[in-house]
Amino acid sequence: MYYSNKYILASLFLVTVLVVWLIWKVERNKTPLSSKEKCLDCHKQVTDPSKSHPVEAFGCYQCHLGNPYSTDKASAHYGMIRNPGDLEIVAKTCGKAKCHPEQIQRISRSLMATNRGIIGTLLERWENRDNPDIDVLYIKTNGTGKSLALDLYVKMCAGCHLWQKREPHKGWPKNRGGGCSACHTVGKFNKLKKTNTEYNHPRISTIIPVENCLRCHNRSARMGLSYLGIYESSGYGTPFHGSSPSEKRLTGRRFYMNLPADVHWKKHQLLCIDCHTGKGLMGDGNRYNHFEEQVEITCEACHLPQFRLIDDTDAAARKLASSNGKIMLPKNISIAHAKKNSPLYNLQRKNKSINFFMKKSGKEIKFTPLDTTRAYHNLRGHERLRCQACHSRWMPQCYGCHYVYTKSEKQKDWIWGKKSLGRWKEFRYFIRFENPTLGVDFDNTIMPFSPCQVLVRTRKTASDRPVPTGTKHMIMSAFDPHTTLKESRSCIDCHRNPKTLGLGEGTLTRKTGKWTFSSVFDTS
Repeated sequence: MYYSNKYILASLFLVTVLVVWLIWKVERNKTPLSSKEKCLDCHKQVTDPSKSHPVEAFGCYQCHLGNPYSTDKASAHYGMIRNPGDLEIVAKTCGKAKCHPEQIQRISRSLMATNRGIIGTLLERWENRDNPDIDVLYIKTNGTGKSLALDLYVKMCAGCHLWQKREPHKGWPKNRGGGCSACHTVGKFNKLKKTNTEYNHPRISTIIPVENCLRCHNRSARMGLSYLGIYESSGYGTPFHGSSPSEKRLTGRRFYMNLPADVHWKKHQLLCIDCHTGKGLMGDGNRYNHFEEQVEITCEACHLPQFRLIDDTDAAARKLASSNGKIMLPKNISIAHAKKNSPLYNLQRKNKSINFFMKKSGKEIKFTPLDTTRAYHNLRGHERLRCQACHSRWMPQCYGCHYVYTKSEKQKDWIWGKKSLGRWKEFRYFIRFENPTLGVDFDNTIMPFSPCQVLVRTRKTASDRPVPTGTKHMIMSAFDPHTTLKESRSCIDCHRNPKTLGLGEGTLTRKTGKWTFSSVFDTS
């Protein structure tokens, strides 16, 4: 009987412990209210990330996880996430139910996350692979194999994608990547006082500053720089200031010059998001290979707008305007739409008045659509011209992009953060900006083209002479350079300029009905 009671008591004790543990487990996994959190017992004053994310209502656990019930530092910080926007854990933070699950599903498949465009172009041009279904996550899982193109990507190009983590990096690279935080956080997390109890939290905002866009869009097509009138010049530091190279430097100690900025920036300081839509930037859930497939905005969307009267059932437009907080959508108002029917809630028409609203300030700009009756917009033979063909006055052009690959040296990659054999060094020559070449784009329209001549040479050691690998391409890329001016290129600038026609720099003459081109360079 004694042993029976002993076993009963032991069993009851174990059951009690199990029940207590289960209750603790359930309570721990519940979404706590900030009033129950212990985080703020130590971090007594933390500034609100935004009006829609007040600390008093959300607390810390909702975004940063950890153990919100413990006052022990090690226990409280166990499992805590420094960057809730990290795409690897975002399903537990920003993307959980009742927060932003739909946006997370879209952004993880967008071009800024997958880098399918960069990877696909490299494999297509270097290895003749047709439409390879390879993205960042594929490389993280399967590696680069023996692909020289993928080795270049992970070591030279993969610093700009949204799956990229911020924590391991120092200096300017740490501002790239980070998932949602790459675009939507402004400022830094820092202590206000030495007591470790007061903190200035980075702001969370849907008003993305140009500086955030420039973190990535300052290389390759360099659209972010060009929009502001910044042209990355040759690496010689010209024009000289006195007897020294130019002091104008970009990240990576690159020299630059100032050229005319895009009229949208110069005249009104429009942000990138004033034109670009959420789905155009964050994706619509589909996996695209090229940015022109994902981007929704066109010149015509604003300058030849098609308006539609909205009502209280137009949830998408109402939600966007409500999130913005600066732009109102009154009754009986019509709004424009982008090419995939996404609402441009900041371009409105009421009666005969058309107004464009800046998303950051809500400032109203009176707007006059394009007059298509003007002769210069109705010239026969110009039907296929895109707006950029005439109104983009300059464009970054790199005719010499040369890589040297040293097999015996190691280089750290951007995917795994580890060093592996094979070190790349980039050289750029003959950088130009004037007279963009025009060409036929994939949709049979005429667009500005930028050339990129890629030459790859390899060597075993740094003391060896580099040997060409056979990877040599002149790639012509069509894109909007974001250097729009109101004044267009002249007739002569297109029809009598051999560079615009794709022949190169030189002289174009006509004798006895025959055109002759003389290049300024030796092409023999």
